Amino acid sequence: MTAPVRTIVFGEGDAGGPLVTRTRRSLGRAGVSTEDAGAAPLALGEALGSAPDAVWLVRAGAWLARPGPVSFPPPSRTGRPLCALGAVVPRADAAEAEAGRWTETLAATGGDLDGKRLSPLPPLASVFLEPPLARLLGEGLRAGAPIEVALDAALRAGPARVVRYAALDVHAGRALRVAQVVTSLQQGGAERVALSLAAALPRLGLPTLLVALGGPTRASFPAPPGALHQKSAHSTP
Repeated sequence: MTAPVRTIVFGEGDAGGPLVTRTRRSLGRAGVSTEDAGAAPLALGEALGSAPDAVWLVRAGAWLARPGPVSFPPPSRTGRPLCALGAVVPRADAAEAEAGRWTETLAATGGDLDGKRLSPLPPLASVFLEPPLARLLGEGLRAGAPIEVALDAALRAGPARVVRYAALDVHAGRALRVAQVVTSLQQGGAERVALSLAAALPRLGLPTLLVALGGPTRASFPAPPGALHQKSAHSTP
């Protein structure tokens, strides 16, 4: 896709602040410039009012499932305006109901979401729209419809070609994500607390990463699965 693509981060309910920052940080690392439309559907509708270019809507709290530059889909060979949805894919550190619904959708459709298989839409966290569909979505949002209802109406009015596009897949979650940083995992009181929290927080639904900045200078605790040793990470070619 060589035409310009406008990327907008949109909220959901009381989404904002840290969730928006999480998403914009992920997209920024992939070289994607973003706008923040806020949490109100009306604000997103206003942002889509003219939509001369294709748009990519990414829900606050989502982040890219794959590293590297983002590729956008080419126009549909059918000639119909294209809607390409990125799936919410499962994460290793948490089970998400939205990822489960996407897994079921892909098993049933193979990623072709046209026709009868279009309704109900799977969870919307990553949505690419060509300009005619973006404008129709904006009209529905400005009329007060929730994004799921407004998008469903826009796709049927198009009528649109609707597919899953794997390059736009994301992980998604509203929960706080915790990073604990310790100087090392050498045996000591602070390190023991960090290890206890690393074990307990995931059971409360809080994904946790334990980062050790250096090597121990005395006897060390065993590193838990998934812990990041920053010293060894820096020394890797």
